[in-house]
Amino acid sequence: MAYIDTARAGSPIANVIEHLREEVQKYLRYRETYAALKAAPLDVMIDLDLDAGNLRSVARRAVYNR
Repeated sequence: MAYIDTARAGSPIANVIEHLREEVQKYLRYRETYAALKAAPLDVMIDLDLDAGNLRSVARRAVYNR
């Protein structure tokens, strides 16, 4: 029976697994950022010029640079 060595550098499967891991980490960081922004007190929201309508886009920009 043949086994695939996913630990080998440059392996296509290792690359896919690494990419998926990075994307999951980014998504979790986005959720954390969004939750922190949503929980921020009103005076902080005003100081940062944020409103409830743009929190998702601010969190997205912070994590994904988009």
